[in-house]
Amino acid sequence: MAGGARVIRQLREADAESYVELRRQGLLEAPLAFGASPEDDMAASAEAVRDRLRQGPEWVILGAFQDGLIGAVGLMRDRAVKASHKAHIWGMYVAQGQRGHGVGAELLRAALQHARAVPGVSWVHLAVTSAAPQARRLYERAGFEVWGTEPEALRHEGRAVVEYHMALPLGQDVSFRDLRAEDIEEIFDVRGATRENAISRERLAALGITPASVAENLAAGATRGWVCSAGSRIVGFCIGESATGEVLVLAVLPQFEGRGIGKTLLSLEVNWLRSFKPTRIWLGASSDPGTRSHGFYRALGWRPAGLKDTHGDEILVLPSPGE
Repeated sequence: MAGGARVIRQLREADAESYVELRRQGLLEAPLAFGASPEDDMAASAEAVRDRLRQGPEWVILGAFQDGLIGAVGLMRDRAVKASHKAHIWGMYVAQGQRGHGVGAELLRAALQHARAVPGVSWVHLAVTSAAPQARRLYERAGFEVWGTEPEALRHEGRAVVEYHMALPLGQDVSFRDLRAEDIEEIFDVRGATRENAISRERLAALGITPASVAENLAAGATRGWVCSAGSRIVGFCIGESATGEVLVLAVLPQFEGRGIGKTLLSLEVNWLRSFKPTRIWLGASSDPGTRSHGFYRALGWRPAGLKDTHGDEILVLPSPGE
């Protein structure tokens, strides 16, 4: 993977040549992952790409830049009036040698954030073929669900692939409330489905964390938690311990990241912990700068204490107001 900080942003007209090169690379490398071919691609020339980019914000290409363009994804709103509540993701591609580092997930998250900002868009659709199973798993982790399949959707050099049509609803209202005993089974499911540091029930049990132990501490008042719900579904939660001032866990489902849910849950927990006037308010988190949590906590004022917790995570401390 190339060095330097990675940046996700909308392509500009000056990026057209780089995009055409990257796009052609993808079409040649994985012909059955894309409906287009080099000879009929709508983005076959830099001028064609510039023309498309001028149609923003309802037609955009988002690029991942790290010492050059290393990945891209397109988003376009349906032009038909009766279908204008839908946007379509197309052309997801990450260059070889750059995969396995979360580039695709960052691009997808940026595309969904852009879709949410377009007035009137409430659904995002995409299509992915059986030639791209990793891409399908990426979309499923983000909450996309298959609503239809097309057999032999594409043929190339004697080989045919199935195309899966997937969709994700946007704009679900969310609400926050106290964690209740009846929520405990569901929060274990959420903990096992996070994008970073997902932990299975079996691993949690090995650490002594079970639904029974969580219920016991909650009932005794030793811990308190909050959940975020979208409809009847819990999409995030946070739990803290009054005696130690520790934020024990903060988890949000991948498809609900980027909406301020984690920040709100953490704020609710911190305010409760402060009512006990603990010596410190702290948590354990990965020290890897490449993780989402690394930047998230630091942006909110948490600072390294120069120590590790019992799990080997870096201890972060939240300064008191005014410090």
